[in-house]
Amino acid sequence: VKEYYKRAAEMFELDDHGKSNFSKCNLKYAEYCAKDNELQAAIEIFEAEGEKALQNTLLQYGAKDHFFRAGILHLATGDTV
Repeated sequence: VKEYYKRAAEMFELDDHGKSNFSKCNLKYAEYCAKDNELQAAIEIFEAEGEKALQNTLLQYGAKDHFFRAGILHLATGDTV
């Protein structure tokens, strides 16, 4: 399932009108990466989506959730934040 979300995110990235769908698929892919113990990949995706959300006034309130998830994963890896 994880690979299908990754492929869908790549396809939506090519479409100029599919940026929100790209983010949704990318976040879902990050969730599955975290469940499969691919924590570093999930951290990078959550942080990148958080940075993108900060650039958009409508999405900036959701950025804290993305950074929170990345922070939790940093703690799970044993990294001191």
